[in-house]
Amino acid sequence: MLSDIFSALDFHSNSFNLFLPTWLIPLGLFLMTTKTLWVFPSQTQTLSSSSKEYMQMQISMTKSKSLPGTFSLFVPLFFSILMVNLFGLLPYVFSPTSHLVLNITLALTLWSMFIFSSLTTNLGLFMSHLLPPGAPSLINPFLVIVESISILVRPITLTIRLAANISAGHLVLSLLSSYLISASTSSSFALLFTISVGYSLFEVMVSCVQAFIFALLLTLYTNDHSDKS
Repeated sequence: MLSDIFSALDFHSNSFNLFLPTWLIPLGLFLMTTKTLWVFPSQTQTLSSSSKEYMQMQISMTKSKSLPGTFSLFVPLFFSILMVNLFGLLPYVFSPTSHLVLNITLALTLWSMFIFSSLTTNLGLFMSHLLPPGAPSLINPFLVIVESISILVRPITLTIRLAANISAGHLVLSLLSSYLISASTSSSFALLFTISVGYSLFEVMVSCVQAFIFALLLTLYTNDHSDKS
């Protein structure tokens, strides 16, 4: 009997022994990216360094570059979400980013941090961002409400975007694997296997893109941060 495709999103798993080898993957990645273990940079280390430099370039294009510690915050955030997304593509491994709990915790915590920092830095300038300059006075209250709502929903949109994309990919992979098992003795097995491999590679790309978007949008939100008076 084929299992429910939604079981891929179930964090209650009895298959602990089946994915024990995956616990060694983070250690392997750490060893491959540690500079002191290599005379010359490895390909993994080079890729990691390139990703860090690209993230640093993106951060330098936003106001977050003037906030202390943002590089040390957003780069580990990007790599953490990326690793969680990629591990979730492995068989019998649960992907926490497919659930709202982890995503809303990250998004709400980081968003709140920048909001409170902006409020304590310059309250008047923060409130002025709620009203576009040159707007007619008649619709000022409406514009303030709309802008306030757009700011408040930011962590929610971050959460839903990441969870929806990761969950959708896992459901499609589960569906493809179910058809692949049922067609193991038919002539369409080769076609389904090729489609599954191709879609798995596509999901790897989606995992990278979603991790980058999550971190990038948070850096863009810092553009509304108030400057010191």
